[in-house]
Amino acid sequence: MASLFFYGFVYTKPNTGKPRTPFFSRSSQCQTALFTQSLNGVNPKPQLISEITDRRNNMSKTIYLFADVETTGTNFNLKTGKLQRNELLQIAYQLWNSDLTEQLSIDEHIVEFDNIETILALMDDYVTNMHTSTGLIDRLKSHNNTETTTDIDNHLFGILKPYKEQGYRIILVGNNIQFDYEVIRRHLPQTVTCLHYALLDVSSIRRMFDILGSDFGTQTKANKASNHDAQTDIDECFKELQVYLKLVKTALNN
Repeated sequence: MASLFFYGFVYTKPNTGKPRTPFFSRSSQCQTALFTQSLNGVNPKPQLISEITDRRNNMSKTIYLFADVETTGTNFNLKTGKLQRNELLQIAYQLWNSDLTEQLSIDEHIVEFDNIETILALMDDYVTNMHTSTGLIDRLKSHNNTETTTDIDNHLFGILKPYKEQGYRIILVGNNIQFDYEVIRRHLPQTVTCLHYALLDVSSIRRMFDILGSDFGTQTKANKASNHDAQTDIDECFKELQVYLKLVKTALNN
């Protein structure tokens, strides 16, 4: 089967030589037909209106879980690539609606450990200094307002499950969010079942500007007040995404 891919188009159908519809074009076809019928004074076909409405409804059935975790290290050994132990210490989250105009829920959790010194021994000097400077280690040692991972998992699952049951897609959002997703997958097994497979990585959006030879992403990152406190990192990630959304919206409206 010989096919030519270009900007989402497959130009030949297998075994026919006939043009194939671009995989992303159905929505555009509907909107073009709707616009043409309106210009010609024809009442738009209900099927077209229904299909466009369905697509817009699907967009509104997506909500966004901004999350940030603090851990004892990395999920994989950076030299060997092998899986390694990485304990969840803190997780913060903010749940937002489809257009990021309404915050649906916000909270943070510190994990309870019986063997806290053993857990802290997993960290290298860099991670130890980082969590010391934010006060996280003191909070872990004080056992003040700490919770087991099971309790944290039950809490988050209880918040997300009703949305999942109503057909919402819950997309995880953050900076280098694949790291956080893997930690959630390991330590919060109920919670991860509510998450959509797609991730929104704000750091990847920033890196696109490098491809364009622009330092806009670098400058935006430099203005962030990130200090490895989970809730602060989420606030700054949310602001960073808003900067990129505003830029795209401006470009689309011009």
